[in-house]
Amino acid sequence: RFWGSPVPVWRSDDPQYPRIDVYGSFAELERDFGTLPRNEKGEPDLHRPFVDRLTRPNPDDPTGRSTMRRVEDVMDVWFDSGSMPYAQVHYPFENTDWFEHHNPGDFIVEYIGQTRGWFYTLHVLATALFDRPAFRSAVSHGIVLGSDGRKMSKSLR
Repeated sequence: RFWGSPVPVWRSDDPQYPRIDVYGSFAELERDFGTLPRNEKGEPDLHRPFVDRLTRPNPDDPTGRSTMRRVEDVMDVWFDSGSMPYAQVHYPFENTDWFEHHNPGDFIVEYIGQTRGWFYTLHVLATALFDRPAFRSAVSHGIVLGSDGRKMSKSLR
């Protein structure tokens, strides 16, 4: 299982023929690779390991020996979560008018532990993309402790 979003960057494996390609859409991937990464169900899937299977010859290499391979890096999983306000409505591809009139959100509510990851990333992305905050206010709740004084969580059973 992979935690994080694969970075959509392919690099030549031969420094003699340096090339870096950055992709922003399914159409661009399909144009250059002739196919899309697909999961076991045959659905387009940009997650690992499916996306890592996309390779192609380096078009800048006249020898035809070098290959374009995706860099191994992944973005922190919080960037997926931080994209929620617009990703949930498929903005900017759909619902543009709705999004413009409903963002930023009035408030969000979440466990206090999310302030470092989710709340922060929501604001970073909203500021970078829209030059405004992701939400107007937040309410954080505490945690429930078990009889042993430890946090109750699924991972601790």
